[in-house]
Amino acid sequence: RTGQVRLDGQPDIGYLGLLYSDYRDAEDGGGGDFVLRVPDLWALHTAWQYLLNGVQYPFLNHKLHPFFGVYFTPKPFEHFALLIDWLDSHREELASPTSRALDLGTGSGVVSLILRSRRPELQVVASDLCPNAVFSVRCEVARWGVDGVEVVQSDLFSDLDGHGPFDLIVFNPPWMPRPGYDWEQTRHDAHEALDPAHEVARGAGDLTGGNDYPPDLFDRLFDGAPAHLKPGGRLILLFSNYAECRGLVQASPLQRFADRGGEFSLRSRQRRVVEVKDRSANLLTKLEKAWTFKREHAVELWEFVKSDSEQKASNATAQP
Repeated sequence: RTGQVRLDGQPDIGYLGLLYSDYRDAEDGGGGDFVLRVPDLWALHTAWQYLLNGVQYPFLNHKLHPFFGVYFTPKPFEHFALLIDWLDSHREELASPTSRALDLGTGSGVVSLILRSRRPELQVVASDLCPNAVFSVRCEVARWGVDGVEVVQSDLFSDLDGHGPFDLIVFNPPWMPRPGYDWEQTRHDAHEALDPAHEVARGAGDLTGGNDYPPDLFDRLFDGAPAHLKPGGRLILLFSNYAECRGLVQASPLQRFADRGGEFSLRSRQRRVVEVKDRSANLLTKLEKAWTFKREHAVELWEFVKSDSEQKASNATAQP
């Protein structure tokens, strides 16, 4: 009730007052008894430490403080390095003061901050389906005084009308496919079996969706992106062969769109191997994961370019 864990060496759990203010102080008419399961307590405490202490990426000059429920990863970060390399090697791109870029699925805002650091005049829209991510990035923008970044909530392109068209869209999607079974129904069934009377509320540890991609994600992406890109605009995806390494997919889901043509063509595909020390050791046991020695885990940058229909029509007319 008081927001304290009465244990020797107890951790600071200030997040109870932040997230569960109704239960913070029973003397002030709070919500009565309050229970957190151990997995929930562990997840919240870990997130609290990152929020308080921040996460330092080597290519940013300040820490990020991701809010609860916002996806981020301290390692690997080589995919971000691929984006930085692309920006540095394409200095003619996004050079106009009217250039606009979309950081789709912004998460903790890393891509937006990279874009602004490499192109200070670039106007950036950062979007995410998760309201916690939107809140988190807005806080980062305010905390560090970053200009030129607008943060909006949107499920892919559903609420982005009026914000484009863009010269560049960068998307760092989940790298793991969603399991074939109905995971929401499975989770619901598990709760019903364990707690048929609904006496225990769902906890933070149950809200784990979002770190895997649904089967239709990339179809929706490639179907919706052309309407929000200028002719000749670039669609960059930061991806990985992680699921291939684990035997979860036979080939990258992006390959199908590279092969099919249409409004997008694959301009380039960059690849960088993630060192074993940065990808294989369990954070708690420090032991190497066996799968890392079977296949080479690499991050990837896929650069697609939207066809310039006006230029194509002009070329066709000019031909004898």
